[in-house]
Amino acid sequence: MTTAIAPRSRKVRVLATLGPASNSPEMIATLFQAGADAFRVNMSHGDQQSKVAVIEAIRALEKEFGRPTTILADLQGPKLRVGKFDGGRTVLEHNSTFVLDRDPTPGDATRLVLRVTDHDSDRITTVVEVGGPLSNNKGLNVPDVVLPMAALTEKDRSDLAFAVDQGVDWIALSFVQRPEDLDRRGVRRRHGRARRPRR
Repeated sequence: MTTAIAPRSRKVRVLATLGPASNSPEMIATLFQAGADAFRVNMSHGDQQSKVAVIEAIRALEKEFGRPTTILADLQGPKLRVGKFDGGRTVLEHNSTFVLDRDPTPGDATRLVLRVTDHDSDRITTVVEVGGPLSNNKGLNVPDVVLPMAALTEKDRSDLAFAVDQGVDWIALSFVQRPEDLDRRGVRRRHGRARRPRR
């Protein structure tokens, strides 16, 4: 018979991200016993059906050890990504010029990031302030700029409904730009409340 684990007295929570190398029931149990208080399920990778067994394994641990834990479903959000490069990657040199454009032709060391110096509807010219390698399809962040993008994609809406149906405790949204992105009334009307009652 398994001995119940008492609630931990610390004031912080340890959040463990579950991925391909850490989402088996055995590994989840190991993380739980090692001190994980909450588990992050990344909705960016894999399909919804693959998450069902992960969530069930976590809930089974709660019953086995007599202590509730927390499941956080992390929605992907909209993604700004660079395209492809000749050879799969390029190296951005400090102070060089790099151009982001809409041309689908694979890029090279003469096209991408950092401080914007000029732009129009089809291209953005930047100066590389910190160089380094850049490979295909990497994410792009634009700090201090509100982009005309919805916070929830159709995939996110589907994943949110799935997460609510599965009874997850928390929802994380990766690309929040303004308060309206988290309009709880709108989310609640469409999807209900994600947090389930504690046992």
